[in-house]
Amino acid sequence: MALRISGQTQQLVYIYRLNIFVGY
Repeated sequence: MALRISGQTQQLVYIYRLNIFVGY
């Protein structure tokens, strides 16, 4: 379960960080 979530979360976190970086 953790591995599966990690894979999808990694993509979401990457986009989330990019949005904050650009917004900031």
